[in-house]
Amino acid sequence: MTNIQRVSASRLACEAMRWHPMGSPGAHNGGHCAMCGHRLDKETPALPLKDAINEKSFTDWTFLARGATHVCGWCARTVTSKAKGYDPNSGKSKVVEGDFTQTYADVVITPEGIFPFRTNQARAWFLLNPPEPPYVLWVKSAQRQHVVWRANVNYSRDLMVFPHGFQTLVVRPAQLERGKEAYDELLRRYQSLPGNKSRKTLFIRGLSRTLESTSHGAFSDRVLEWINQQGDPEIRECLEIVRSLTPGELWALGALTALKDTPQKPKPFVIM
Repeated sequence: MTNIQRVSASRLACEAMRWHPMGSPGAHNGGHCAMCGHRLDKETPALPLKDAINEKSFTDWTFLARGATHVCGWCARTVTSKAKGYDPNSGKSKVVEGDFTQTYADVVITPEGIFPFRTNQARAWFLLNPPEPPYVLWVKSAQRQHVVWRANVNYSRDLMVFPHGFQTLVVRPAQLERGKEAYDELLRRYQSLPGNKSRKTLFIRGLSRTLESTSHGAFSDRVLEWINQQGDPEIRECLEIVRSLTPGELWALGALTALKDTPQKPKPFVIM
């Protein structure tokens, strides 16, 4: 762990794309990158902020470092350069081309490549089998959202931190797996009751993929009443395990419970 170089999410993305940074080392007088916040030393290529963004379309002003006048070459590259590629897991060779975060939205970035993170299958795989650090993952919740430079770089397989739109989610894979086992046991017992065989969820409205539901992760009153009536310590323990999950882990649980088969590792994007 101590030998891992600390890098920005933008740099990881550029290296996966085989892109060189923009700008030059002599374009600044130090300070920090306005986007990723990394220090600009004398060897860091950079360019003025006004040259790195389109002021007419850029909307993430509140996320920029205050007082910073320059952007590192890695961040500048991800918000200005066109990206091109396709997802081989879809069974189609449809090529997508646009700015980086439009072409590669909902992804996991590792030194091994850029992987899709949009389907339940892909999410379940990576959330239970985190990549070797360093890695980046994010979920994009708006069509035009520049998130790569705001994404967290993860240096642990035991704790995953990533943006979901403007929220930051935290997932502990071991706790997520424990929560899945507890939820499955609760659902199995609840479905064994007369008239409950067709019940698909224990929550009020299921688990939200977009996190827009105010009832996300809330058990239905009927389920809670059943648990209280049982007085079974094992059932109560399962309930408390699920309740201890973070909002990110509940979001991840939605992907896991939607699958019927064991998740398989997706293939990386074909970069063109």
